[in-house]
Amino acid sequence: MSLHKWILLGLTLVPSGLFGQAAHEHHKAGSGAHAEAAPENPPPPGFGKIDQVIEIETLRGRMRYDLERFNVSPNAKVKLVLRNNDDMPHNLVLCKPTVANVGMEVSKKAWALGGEAMAKHYVPEHPAILFHTTLVPPRSSQSFYFKAPAKTGTYPYVCTLPGHAFYMKGAMTVATIQKTANGKPVGFSEIKYKVYKGQWDRLPDFSKLEPASSGEMGSSLISPRVSKLEKHFGIVFEGILAVTSKGRYSFELASSDGSRLEVKGQSVVDNDGRHGHQARTGGINLEPGEYPFRLLYFKRGSNQSLTLRWRGPGISTAWLSKPPSAKSGPSMPILPNEEGEAVMYRNFISGAGARGIAVGYPQGVNLAFDANQVRLSLLWQGAFMDGGRHWSGRGQGFQGPAGYAKLALPEGQPFAILNTPADVWPKTEKGRASGYRFGGYERDKQRRPAFLYEYAGMKIRDFPKGGAELTPYLTREITIEGKAMDGKLHYLAAAGSKVEVRDGSYAVDGKYAVSFSGLKEAKPVLRDSGGRKELLLPLKFTGKQSFVQRYDWLYD
Repeated sequence: MSLHKWILLGLTLVPSGLFGQAAHEHHKAGSGAHAEAAPENPPPPGFGKIDQVIEIETLRGRMRYDLERFNVSPNAKVKLVLRNNDDMPHNLVLCKPTVANVGMEVSKKAWALGGEAMAKHYVPEHPAILFHTTLVPPRSSQSFYFKAPAKTGTYPYVCTLPGHAFYMKGAMTVATIQKTANGKPVGFSEIKYKVYKGQWDRLPDFSKLEPASSGEMGSSLISPRVSKLEKHFGIVFEGILAVTSKGRYSFELASSDGSRLEVKGQSVVDNDGRHGHQARTGGINLEPGEYPFRLLYFKRGSNQSLTLRWRGPGISTAWLSKPPSAKSGPSMPILPNEEGEAVMYRNFISGAGARGIAVGYPQGVNLAFDANQVRLSLLWQGAFMDGGRHWSGRGQGFQGPAGYAKLALPEGQPFAILNTPADVWPKTEKGRASGYRFGGYERDKQRRPAFLYEYAGMKIRDFPKGGAELTPYLTREITIEGKAMDGKLHYLAAAGSKVEVRDGSYAVDGKYAVSFSGLKEAKPVLRDSGGRKELLLPLKFTGKQSFVQRYDWLYD
């Protein structure tokens, strides 16, 4: 189903929120509202006072929730907001810890729903399911309400769309939350914020500026995303810091650009100035009680970051902000200059050789092109590349992809002249494709490259594009100009130990599927050759021909 059709279905079916009283009473779909304006639907009748508000965002193109762990009290009345910033739909299904890896068990049952999956929002009938959202369309949000279990423990949550649960998961911990004598929860509460627009090199005197917007967060984890701006802004968070024990409390404040934490009007951590993401620490002695705090932050360029954690008497290290996503991920991630653009990295790339060209697309799909063999060599999802190996030290060695769901595509040149159907596909010579001339690439307005090369007197334009529907995918628009040698020109569309026809596409080793659009006279041919299965396109034309090949991940 196309993304356009899915969105129409979502707008037709999905309500603005739900009360998760039972696992399967709400198979209706979510609001089509924009992600930056979550519908603040009221609690259901009789729900009572909300004890905790939890906000979880999806990370665009990274198949991740930005909050992979949160705590609630037993029997707490919780409002959860799922903000879907991604280019594909997502849900959130909260499960009882009945068996190990229960989230994957539930997800596999969702994948087996077949034609019922969309109507049921990929939420199957399963006794482990406690509460769930419906499918939340791209760039929209959904609120839902539930009462936390009385039993303490860890309750996993996942997105149950095909393949998502491998990476898109987290855990809700039900545990007693410490409170002061006045009933204030330990940590931050009664948080309010004001957002300011401007460009500064250091934190300004915000009291002399007019805020562009403001809001309340209660006891939610701090996040700069409340600004709804990418750059050129500042935020002031204010509220209550509550502690129950006497002693020294230490804080680690990290940000890009500047930030400062103040408690009782005192500067506790000063991390001011324009800089990349860096951490500073500080501490303060406190008696049991509640204290006013202020957290100030500004961001001049893009790629904002703001994290804060603390520890002290009776408190092991804990986050007061949303923790950094992919905490064990790339040390020097390569990011696009502007949101929505593709990003490129040319260097020694594992699986793509010494002339590797990696491209990351905003839909969360990435590729690596081998300019020596003139072939698409790797596909993967999620994080793009880590530049640490080549941007620090002496730059030696090959850098691998930073994401997941990696596919190594078959070696060998993309086109060949086969005089007979039995001819073996040509091998590379010393790691290079014979008879090819690589002509570089040209980029469109979204910075997506089209690779240009020549072979046997023909000019070829290979233009990959990232896409997302229920899962990420990649297309390649291949245009050939010249004469196709009376049907002797062939394109190697796929190769593997097993290639089989499946629902109008060709499944390769159970890992990915390829399909085609724009084919005219050409018809794919499956053959056994050189100890592998090969899917070939025999091409016969004079002048110019184009076709589109699509790659989809399989989750068998």
